[in-house]
Amino acid sequence: MGQERIIGNNGEGAIVYMDRFRYLRQHVVPLLKPYARRIAVFGSFARGDDTESSDVDILVELKPLEQRPPLGLRWFALEEELSQRIGRRVELVSMKALSPHIRPYVKEDEVVIYEEG
Repeated sequence: MGQERIIGNNGEGAIVYMDRFRYLRQHVVPLLKPYARRIAVFGSFARGDDTESSDVDILVELKPLEQRPPLGLRWFALEEELSQRIGRRVELVSMKALSPHIRPYVKEDEVVIYEEG
């Protein structure tokens, strides 16, 4: 757990938390859980070298189509809603859409915040 840091601004003032991943679990998982088998954070936020202007990269392994609600354009609405909740721009990336060339770098950084089962 590290130093207390400002991790975002949701319009109601700065969000300061010591455990940034607990904060993400509380705000990200409830929205994505109906769609996801696994949710992880990667990139600068996961490494802890982010700045106040950094986005939050979230990797989502989706459930099979028959086990989740339809997604379609809802994906973009979820990004927007998460951005508002967290106070930073959120970039949702599906595991399936992740380039095989980038996957090893993502795996190196990732911090799992939810796993089904």
